[in-house]
Amino acid sequence: SNAVVGLMAQQDSKPIETFSIGFRSSKLESETDLARIGAKAFGTRHHETIISDNDVAGLLPEFFRAMDSPTGDGLNTFLVAHAAREASPSLKVVLSGIGGDELFLGYRKYRWLAKHQKLAELVWSLPEGLRQRAAKLLPKDTGSRAATAVRALLDPANIRSLFSSSEISSLLPSPSNESNVTHESHGSHQPQSNMGSLLLHDLQYYLHDTLLRDLDQMTMAHSFEARAPLLDTELMEFVWQLPLELKARGASKQLLADAVRDIIPKEILKKPKSGFELPMHEWLLRGALRPHLDLLSNGNLALIAEGLLRKEAVSKVYRDFVAGRSHYLKPWSII
Repeated sequence: SNAVVGLMAQQDSKPIETFSIGFRSSKLESETDLARIGAKAFGTRHHETIISDNDVAGLLPEFFRAMDSPTGDGLNTFLVAHAAREASPSLKVVLSGIGGDELFLGYRKYRWLAKHQKLAELVWSLPEGLRQRAAKLLPKDTGSRAATAVRALLDPANIRSLFSSSEISSLLPSPSNESNVTHESHGSHQPQSNMGSLLLHDLQYYLHDTLLRDLDQMTMAHSFEARAPLLDTELMEFVWQLPLELKARGASKQLLADAVRDIIPKEILKKPKSGFELPMHEWLLRGALRPHLDLLSNGNLALIAEGLLRKEAVSKVYRDFVAGRSHYLKPWSII
């Protein structure tokens, strides 16, 4: 995002507007300080909004109305769009740094795989069934980055899956529905066992069907449009054909950082990639979002009442999260 802001500021004689949201959390770091550093360096009219769990709880009905399709990530985009609209009522178009991770190898698991290509090729030469059985032995909800990379190495077809096939089967009311969901989720779009296919799969499906969809849906819900300059066709085609080793060297998105090193403040260049994550774990367990979480255990969830999900399996998702055995995205995706 700072690369986009810095380059944009060079093209406009008037100060551009920038927007960021932050939060108070004991476990996650808000990136408002870095946003302020960038805004000061580029001379922007910066708008910063600090949100709380109570703010989010009050906005959830509006967020749910804005959703065109279920999404686990869309709340982040919705909150930024809402803050931007509140700060600038006349806003028409914004630029986003979306696509940088997919294009410049920003995700840790892919960087790990790219730096261990010989090992990856050796593992991918093993029978697919053997690799998938081995992947199932690893806990899916562990916070270990190494375990996440190993699962991606063993079973690339499910690199973006949140629930295992057995969990999906237990959640849905009939086996026939489970097979339909599996077909729709993967079908002919399963990534093959090589780095090029994994990266291409993210570009074609995760970026297109989740990230860009969320960006478009949530900005349009607030009556302005978003553009993604890093997804320029010529730029994408140029970066795509570069050797993987070049994109994997150094820190996250090192190639992009080097390209704009002369305009980006040193404090930002030195900061390790952390990603933009809301403290949803805290807000669901101990904050104002707890009543929404408790819907999974008290049987008042509409998906259960309408027979779309099994009550017992949903209750297990609830218990696993409360006990610290799973990621917040599992109960949140059901909510």
